[in-house]
Amino acid sequence: MLIGATAALAQTEPTPWASFGPEIGIPAGQAGNPYSITAGASFKIELPVAKSPFNFMVVAGYNSFVLKGTYTGASTHDAAYLPVESGGRLYFTHIAYIEGDLGASFNISAGYAGPKVAFVYSPVVGFSTPSKDHRRSLDFGIKYEGRVEPGGTVSQVAIRVAFRVNMKKRAAITKDKS
Repeated sequence: MLIGATAALAQTEPTPWASFGPEIGIPAGQAGNPYSITAGASFKIELPVAKSPFNFMVVAGYNSFVLKGTYTGASTHDAAYLPVESGGRLYFTHIAYIEGDLGASFNISAGYAGPKVAFVYSPVVGFSTPSKDHRRSLDFGIKYEGRVEPGGTVSQVAIRVAFRVNMKKRAAITKDKS
């Protein structure tokens, strides 16, 4: 079945996509002690690699870890980060995928004691629901994201719901109107 899905995907015309959407999650591991919830957003560019089920990804986002109201530990501020990552997305069917991204996470919190820049990684599993004209879709993903710091990893498990636009068809539509 996987070989059949890969062969079917390999015959489709490769097109680049852009997506933007909110993310909401829960802090994982040691981040679960001081923080109650995570919220943010991300922008992704998806570039096909030839006529294969693999796409190269470029990701930029914003993550906010919201401090628990009852927490009395060393950290007294919310934590905010700007992750910038690249990676790949592998489609198993026209809609289902796994994705892995690596990059840097920039600490933009005024009162947070962690490093200004740290390594970040993010495995994702998800699916996209294309419209009938294949110009747009909704992209649903569940991700684990870990920011590696000297004292441990600040991590989260989040859900992303994004609006995804086919950039090739969008460019063709714009070109036809001019």
